[in-house]
Amino acid sequence: MIAEKTKIVNWLIHSDGKQALYDDTIPGWHFLAEVEGGMAFQENWRTGILTVTFIAYPFMIRDVSEGDDIWDTFNFDYDVSQIMSATSSMGTFKELAIGSYATIGAYATHYDGRESISRSRIGTSRKILSIQSTTQGSSKRAYELEGIEGLVLEQDLVQSRVSPTRITLINNGAVGVMCEVTTNNKISIVKGNTVYNIFPGTTKDPVFKLDVGINELEITSIYDTNIKFAFYKELI
Repeated sequence: MIAEKTKIVNWLIHSDGKQALYDDTIPGWHFLAEVEGGMAFQENWRTGILTVTFIAYPFMIRDVSEGDDIWDTFNFDYDVSQIMSATSSMGTFKELAIGSYATIGAYATHYDGRESISRSRIGTSRKILSIQSTTQGSSKRAYELEGIEGLVLEQDLVQSRVSPTRITLINNGAVGVMCEVTTNNKISIVKGNTVYNIFPGTTKDPVFKLDVGINELEITSIYDTNIKFAFYKELI
């Protein structure tokens, strides 16, 4: 008995941070919890009662990501049937006004004249100082941005798109959650007044979160791109 109690206690203590904790009475959900101490053992010769106190994240988390519409697990009280993927392409461009602000997208590679754009410039939003004609790439215009020496092609500016790809994601949980993005090309996502730059592969950035309720996103790219979103609802 003591040997089994020792094994269980050490297993719980050495869990390396919060782990998934499942409650059989709440199917389809889990908690994140860990044991930091506070265990008590009541011995009764051949048996005993081990009482364990868990330190837990306060919200329960859905086991499957949003957009899963399997009938048997769908809850009509708080689940949402929604599309979790989108496609994006270069699209067409509009002229931006001098004095307005523009953001260099994740897909930017070269200035007008083919000098390489430093990755540190990506995501930078700056005032437009002037506009010049160009024939480089798919662009007709190149922009002089405040604080940047090279001219930025319109195809590399997030705000230049006439019709960016739009998708609405609904977080019907109780708290904002991180949103995972999988894409095969570089993209920029506009949410509110913030531009998020996403690179090929699967991105799990705690900075890119979905607010509770409706989240309107705009996506821009320069290549035909497939994008998938995944997030897990959290409730009290």
